[in-house]
Amino acid sequence: MKGTRTVDAVVIGGGIIGAATTYYLARQGLKIALLEKDRLATGSTGASVAGVRQQGRSKVQLPLMFTAVNLWQGLEDELGAPVDYVQTGHLMLAGDEEVLEFYRSGPNGVEEQTAAGLRTYIVDRQEARELAPVLEGPFVGGRYCPTDGGAHPQKAVGAFARAAQRLGCTIMERTAVTGLRVEGARIRGVRTSQGDIEAIWVINAASVWAREIGSWAGLDVPIVPIRGQVLFSTSLPPLVRPFVFHGDVEGLRLFIRQRPDGHILTGLGNPLQEEGWDTTVDEDFGFQLRRRLKLLAPSLADIPAERMWGGLYEVTPDTEPIIDIPQESRGLVLSCGFSAGPAVGYHLAQWIATGVRPEILAPFALSRFQEGTAPRRQLLAEMSGKREPE
Repeated sequence: MKGTRTVDAVVIGGGIIGAATTYYLARQGLKIALLEKDRLATGSTGASVAGVRQQGRSKVQLPLMFTAVNLWQGLEDELGAPVDYVQTGHLMLAGDEEVLEFYRSGPNGVEEQTAAGLRTYIVDRQEARELAPVLEGPFVGGRYCPTDGGAHPQKAVGAFARAAQRLGCTIMERTAVTGLRVEGARIRGVRTSQGDIEAIWVINAASVWAREIGSWAGLDVPIVPIRGQVLFSTSLPPLVRPFVFHGDVEGLRLFIRQRPDGHILTGLGNPLQEEGWDTTVDEDFGFQLRRRLKLLAPSLADIPAERMWGGLYEVTPDTEPIIDIPQESRGLVLSCGFSAGPAVGYHLAQWIATGVRPEILAPFALSRFQEGTAPRRQLLAEMSGKREPE
C-alpha cells in the first residue's frame, strides 16, 4: 500500500498489548490500523514465557492483574480461538528463612496481598514439593498463588488480531513506522514504509522500541531493553504443573514453566544484567542452566532442547508500566513497560473512547519521572527476596 489512508487510531506494535488494544478499541466502534514491523508476536511477546502472574505485583499493578485474569478466563469464548490460558499456579521458592519471611510480610507479600483480595499463601518445603514433585532443593519453602498461570503468546496475539479484523480493523505486518505526522502541537498520524496513515490517535505499544517513537514527539520515555534467555524443550509428558521461580540458584534466577502442549520453557535471569539490545544466547547458557536445574530439579536437567533464544524485557526505572496520554504531545498514547496485555488494552480503549482516564491507570503517568516521584527498582526484585529497591 502506498499513499495515505485514514483511520481513527493507529496502534504501533504487534505484541499482546498492541493486539489487545486494537481489539478493545474496535469493540468501541473505532476504525483501527495495527502496524508491526515484522510479524505479529515476534518481538518481546513472542520471546516471553507468557506467564500471567498476580502474586508479588506492586499495589498499583495488582488491580490491573485482577482485571487481566478475569479477561483471560473468558478470552477463548470471546475471541473464538484458543489462547491456551491455564491457571496452573505460580510457586516462588525461598532459598532461606529470611527470603521466606520477606515473602510473608515484606512489600507486596502474602499478608499485604491477602488483605487486597488475592488468594496467595506461604508453603513449607514439603508443601512445595507436593505442588511440584520434581523439586529437590535448595529451598526452605515459598509462596504460592493457585490462580496464576500462563498462556500461549502467539496464539493469544493471533486470536486478538483476527477478532479485531472481524470488527473491521486492518492488520499491517512488515510495515515499519518511520516517523509521526505532526500538525502544530498535535500528532495526526504516522509515516510508514507503506505510506502515510492519518489518525486522531497514535498508540505507542512498541515495547522496547517505545522510547525511540516517543522521542519523535519530544518525549523522554524511560524504557530500556534487558535480555533474558530461554530454553524451549521438545514436547514432554506432564512433569511440572505450577510456574516455578527461584530467585537465587548460585546467584542467578531460575524459572520453569510447562505449557499445556508439553513444552517446557526454562531459563536464567541475571540480576546484574546490563541493558542492551543483544539477544544472542551465551555460549555457556545451556551448561549454566542445566547445572542449576540439576540442583533444583534434577529430573529436568537433561530435558531435550528444541531451541534456545534470547529476548528483551522492556524495563522502566521503577519497573511500573507507562500508560498515559501526555498533554505535551496530544494525540500520542503511551502503552508500554508492562505485560498485562488484555487489561491494559481494555482500560486504555475506555480512556480513548470516553475521554475519561480510568482511575486504575492513574499511577502510570509519564509525569512521575519528571516529578521525581518514581523510585528506582530492580527488575523482579519482588520475586527474589529483595527488601530495598536497587
